[in-house]
Amino acid sequence: MMFGSFHQVKTRLMQTKPYVIFLAFFGTLLIIIGLVCYLSVFHSLINRIISERLIISEGSEMFEKWKQIPMPIYYQYYFFNVSNPLDIERSGAKPRIKEIGPFTYRSKWSKNSIKFNQNDTVTFREYKSLEFVPELSYGSDTERILTTVNGPLAVTLALLQKAPLVVRNIVSLGLSTITEGFFIKRSARELLFDGYPEVLTSFGPLLNPSIPNTKGRFGWLYGRNNTDDGLFTVFTGKNNLAKINQVDRYNGLNEISYWKKRSRCSRLDGTTDGQIIALGRDRSFHLFHPELCRTIRFIPIELALNSSNFISKTLDNNQIKFTVDRFTPDSNVLSSWDDYGGNSCYLSKLTPPRPELGDLLVNIRQRNQNQSKFSIKPFMRIKNGRIFFRSGVFDMSQCKYGAPVLFSYPHFLYAHPNYRENIGGMKPNESRHRFEMLIEPITGTSIRSYARIQINIYISKPPWISRFRNIPEIVFPVFWQELRAEATMDIIERINWALTKPFLYADIASYVIIVIGLLLVFLSGCFMLKNNFKSTQEKVTKSAKNNTIVEGKLHLEEYINNSIRLKSSNKNGINVGVINRENNGDSFQQISDIK
Repeated sequence: MMFGSFHQVKTRLMQTKPYVIFLAFFGTLLIIIGLVCYLSVFHSLINRIISERLIISEGSEMFEKWKQIPMPIYYQYYFFNVSNPLDIERSGAKPRIKEIGPFTYRSKWSKNSIKFNQNDTVTFREYKSLEFVPELSYGSDTERILTTVNGPLAVTLALLQKAPLVVRNIVSLGLSTITEGFFIKRSARELLFDGYPEVLTSFGPLLNPSIPNTKGRFGWLYGRNNTDDGLFTVFTGKNNLAKINQVDRYNGLNEISYWKKRSRCSRLDGTTDGQIIALGRDRSFHLFHPELCRTIRFIPIELALNSSNFISKTLDNNQIKFTVDRFTPDSNVLSSWDDYGGNSCYLSKLTPPRPELGDLLVNIRQRNQNQSKFSIKPFMRIKNGRIFFRSGVFDMSQCKYGAPVLFSYPHFLYAHPNYRENIGGMKPNESRHRFEMLIEPITGTSIRSYARIQINIYISKPPWISRFRNIPEIVFPVFWQELRAEATMDIIERINWALTKPFLYADIASYVIIVIGLLLVFLSGCFMLKNNFKSTQEKVTKSAKNNTIVEGKLHLEEYINNSIRLKSSNKNGINVGVINRENNGDSFQQISDIK
């Protein structure tokens, strides 16, 4: 039975005309090609073309956007205004603060001194300028006066504790002559970029020769406007797109010099400005921030918050719609070394008060603490002569010439609760204070960034200086900043086109190929049926002529199993009969005559 069916199929194929076989074969081939293109080939090819256009090369379309970032960038600064400065100085009261801001500055970033190297890297300096935007600010940055901690005094007191005895005596004598106390009144612009005259800055080089000369002025960001962040060398992405915009060297070094060599902390990786980001296989990336003296690892928000509700966000505006992934720093970035061992290589340059003072120092310190009006919650520990802060802050003293400067998230978000309990007025809000970036995963383009950090200063006073004995030794917040960068509508439209139109056209092309293939297969089937019908009709006619039907018109009525029922009409009437398929040929059996 099986061999008979195979024989019949083989016979029919041999009888089928060549063009019918060609149509069937070519149609089937087109269907397969269309399916393969739809499932993988076209999309992979488009992704590759998009990726190659991201490569940093001189004269390319991408080069101009990389050279000068086209999206608007704003810095917003919020100061913590101290409400009870006299109570703090006189009786050690718990500090009460109120947030004042924002003071908004528009920033322009442009890369200069660009040099392409032979190892697929490019070297440059990125200059940044800031201009005040009054309509987006809380008053004028020159007229709004703020009450804040005296930064130079706090730094001097911290450095004084490990200075030689002769230097300590000279500086201590100078401190007794200053007119301002632990809190000062200055404008926002003076506190930030312009600086203000401060005699205490002259003590800096005396306490630490590596401290640069600021010509008698102090500002938290003094000298940072219209300047660059250093000399960067990054990979262009040529021959290895996974390394595009990754830092190879900073100021000529392949490590972060502040930390132990060849350690996890000194590893120089990540992108520079976060403009183009190559996501790793685990959907994470690193960002090197020279001002923070380290690399920060970013992970998807749902992993950081153990939730799937924040995995992505869809931009939908005027027919523009694509999905972006949301990232935030790894939760271990600000963990203490005892909470996360990977941070043990971030060693502090701060030291406890000089040990040679012995029990006298302890007694004086205890007496000073007893004079405070509130109970200070512990926020650090001392081990092997070094200070280690609890989770939630990062000690930058190693890269700030020994100054007790720490950074955290605004209002000590995610930090140990003791930091907030030592300051009245801290109100952390996750949606407002979280460091967050929105990345389009295919192109690696940063769509929106909210880089939010807070600058704090650790107040540590020598016990032998009685003038400031009532000041509580705490981590004092100074200000927090938000760097906001958002892609323009032009950039979004370009990304939307790149992510939708080519893929749409590719899908349409795949559909067309598949439909053409189906049509060819259908046509080949029709031709095959027609040929089979014609062949059968010719065979029936021939068989009928060899038997009783010699005149009239033959009509094929139906084909049942191995018999063909037919009828013929002639002058004598209608003859109805059956042709039986036999092994030795066909035989016609007349069933009836109709007159």
